[in-house]
Amino acid sequence: MLSTISKFQKKNYKKILVIPMFPQYSTTTTRSIARELANIQKINAYKHMEILFIKDFHDNQL
Repeated sequence: MLSTISKFQKKNYKKILVIPMFPQYSTTTTRSIARELANIQKINAYKHMEILFIKDFHDNQL
C-alpha cells in the first residue's frame, strides 16, 4: 500500500479516498487497512495528503 501512496504523492495528489471492496465491515480486512493507512499518515512525507477511509457502506442507500 505504501508504494501505491508513494506513486500518488509523486503525481501530487492531495486527497485520496479509500473504499473497501466489500460493503460490510470486517475486522480481519477493513481494520488492517485502516491501521496501515494510519501508520502511513504518520510518516512526515505524507502528512500533506488527506487520506479518507470509508469503513463500511452496507447501509448506504444509492
